[in-house]
This record gives sequence, C-alpha cells and structure tokens, in this order.
Amino acid sequence: MTTITTYQTDEAGLFLYADKAQQFALDPDRYNVAFRAVLKKPPKTAKGKRARWVSEAAPTDPGFLDGSWIVEDIPESEPPVDASDAAADATSSEITNPQ
Repeated sequence: MTTITTYQTDEAGLFLYADKAQQFALDPDRYNVAFRAVLKKPPKTAKGKRARWVSEAAPTDPGFLDGSWIVEDIPESEPPVDASDAAADATSSEITNPQ
C-alpha cells in the first residue's frame, strides 16, 4: 500500500501538522484521509501569520477538499484581566433576589 501526505486542520481550519493517509486495500484509487485533513500543501507563512483552510463545503462533504488556503495575521492575545477588577465587576453586576 502506498501513502500520501495530508495536512491536518482544526475546527477553525487552522493548519496543525502534516500526516500520512494510507491507500484502501480493497480500493487502491482511494485513500483513508483523516477528518478535516486536506491534500493541498499549506503555503509558507511569515512570523505573525498563519494558514487557514477555507471551504464552502462542510468537513463531512467530499467537496471540503476543494477549498483553498488563506494566510492571515495571528490575532494578538487580549491582555490578562486583573483578578481584583474581575471580582469587582462580578459583585457589581450580581443579580439579587428581591424577596
């Protein structure tokens, strides 16, 4: 049996890692491609960028493989919330029982 290289994506379409798919023993024209994996190699990305797979088809639809890669900026993470600010917000917005 032969193998082909596949490119695993997550639920958001972000590239995770390269993997292998094996040929089906009883149908040598088909390969056992993992869920959300695609056959097109993702583009190289610069620092601060990431590759995302976009497809109009759902991951369960064979047409999912007809999508394409886009390169986008990696969003900056939000600054951590100060614990004392979070506690103050929680107490000021608590709903009290009127009884």
